[in-house]
Amino acid sequence: MEIEKPVRVRAEYRSSKRSKALIRNALIALMREKPFEDITVTDIVGRADINRGTFYAHFKSPGDVLDRIQTDAVSELGMVMSKVDFVEFLRNPEPTLKDFSLFLLRDPEYYRMLIEINRGVIVREWKNKLYELFSGVGFITSGLRENRELDWKIAFLVNGIIETYLDALQESKELSLKEAPKQIANIINLLMKE
Repeated sequence: MEIEKPVRVRAEYRSSKRSKALIRNALIALMREKPFEDITVTDIVGRADINRGTFYAHFKSPGDVLDRIQTDAVSELGMVMSKVDFVEFLRNPEPTLKDFSLFLLRDPEYYRMLIEINRGVIVREWKNKLYELFSGVGFITSGLRENRELDWKIAFLVNGIIETYLDALQESKELSLKEAPKQIANIINLLMKE
């Protein structure tokens, strides 16, 4: 009997994970078809081909699903950023910026859609992740700031990086996600030399 229990727990975990993925994917597909405000639980369960009980076992509402999607998007970026060495980033920012572009290029329509629905949350969290990268080496501190000029440069860089990527993602400028790393790296190099 002891041998069967771990197998059953794993099967339940896989089933739960599968159900959550079906729900998430259904919401994303529906968001590509109509405004988020018009999406109901009935729409989601119909698209996911699950019953309402399965939906409510994992989520309270479509907004709850969207919150999970946004949290996952921020966590994924956090994983990309956690691999970055700040000093190396300042020496050669292009590889890290390429990783960020590749992160967005996996599903640009998905990230575009998330930004359209709740730009404030996504942008704020992405900026926070970049600030965490910079603060990890002590350039940005809470309260006492030893080098205000460097802090201003970093604030400019964080905002510039995010806004440039948002423009590229929204295809509102002629700069593409593939071109962004090189152009942003050039600006970082110029700014940090001063």
